[in-house]
Amino acid sequence: MSPTVPSTLPTMEVWTTKPAHQNLDPFFSERLLFRTLVDSDFPAYRTILSQEETMTKLGVGPMLDEKGARSWFNQVQESWTRVGIFLKKSDGTEGELIGEGGVYKQDKEWNEIFYGLKKEFWGKGYASEFVEKFKEIWWNLPRTNTRIFVQCIYLDTQDTSEAKERLCATIKTENMASQRVVKKTGFELKGELKKGEVMHCFWQCISPKKPGHPPFLKGDLEKTLKSWMDMD
Repeated sequence: MSPTVPSTLPTMEVWTTKPAHQNLDPFFSERLLFRTLVDSDFPAYRTILSQEETMTKLGVGPMLDEKGARSWFNQVQESWTRVGIFLKKSDGTEGELIGEGGVYKQDKEWNEIFYGLKKEFWGKGYASEFVEKFKEIWWNLPRTNTRIFVQCIYLDTQDTSEAKERLCATIKTENMASQRVVKKTGFELKGELKKGEVMHCFWQCISPKKPGHPPFLKGDLEKTLKSWMDMD
């Protein structure tokens, strides 16, 4: 395993890519259907929010009161990068809502993929099926160039001011099931991070697309890392 790194690290600005539009049309895999959630999905979605095991995996507690559940649901609806995960019936039509997944972005970090499934649907390969299909849809969205600030530890040594876009997954070290999912679907382990008092493994999957060609300055990453080391 890669060495453990501290949670506070130097950052640098890089050119990269991002989706050029904000829309995810419904899509499907062999056993699942995926689409954005609508108001009529709230009763089914609330059963997911009430499950302690599922919500704990997502880093929060269960939401038992309707007001809190509705507020969370509204935030999900406002995000174009999150979809409901539905079973596909034998005739190809939509079945039960069994979870939710997509990507979210935190400050100074790359887009992170996530999913949450009802406990009774764990261990059936649905998580891997979702991640594999979502990656395919995500990378095939049209792209535009952008500049973002990222932590240097998340960049490869050959990166300078240009860095290929990537999807990441930050998973509690003890959560071996989710680590198996991301490894199976093509993510690479980059190291361990301590968030609060809990250790997490950091995984990433680099875009298969060729980057654009904005003006780049060479050597920025090396200079930033050298200045960081000189402070020790």
